[in-house]
Amino acid sequence: MNNNNIKKRSQYIQIGFFLLVIAFVIGTLDYWDTKKIHVWDTLNTKVFFEQNPEEAEELVELTSEQTPEVVDKTDNSEETTNNYYVGMLEIPKINLKQGFAAFGSPYNNIDKNVTILPTSVYPDVELGNFILAGHSGQGSLAFFNELYRLKNGDKAIVYYKNVKYTYEIVNIYEQEKTGVISVYRDYKKNTLTLVTCTNNKKDKQTVYIANLVSKESY
Repeated sequence: MNNNNIKKRSQYIQIGFFLLVIAFVIGTLDYWDTKKIHVWDTLNTKVFFEQNPEEAEELVELTSEQTPEVVDKTDNSEETTNNYYVGMLEIPKINLKQGFAAFGSPYNNIDKNVTILPTSVYPDVELGNFILAGHSGQGSLAFFNELYRLKNGDKAIVYYKNVKYTYEIVNIYEQEKTGVISVYRDYKKNTLTLVTCTNNKKDKQTVYIANLVSKESY
């Protein structure tokens, strides 16, 4: 009887040990499968952006009339009155309300107003990108001086052709001032892009990407 009991105990121990090994192997495989998927997603995303930059960005050239600078100018002339505006940009967080002139207007100029860049389309174009540049610094022309206070989730509003377009900032990034900016955006969404000099960095510019979240007539 003792020998039989010993054999049974030995068998139970072996079975128990075998089950523990199986459980450990299954748990390990699940863990590494999860890690492998995570690594693949990361690598795949990196490869996508490296090999297909045209899917992730668009390059916008800036001329001397469109390049935002840090300025200290005051312009009290009638050239920037509301008579020349076709729409208005409002950013409630920084109490900004500023009109913009039309494409081709002499007042669509960085030294006169917030400026629409030439590769832009107006907000009413489906899946388009409305790009505005403005000065930072001091004086009445530094319309974008307070943009550095913005964070992801803050709202920007564009009024155009009796429609109120509300955007939410989703990405903010800096770039070298080279005369060209890279705009990274979701091509499946209407976008507002704001460009200005980076606060306290003369050789940098900051790009703010905002996606349309609502529009309504007014």
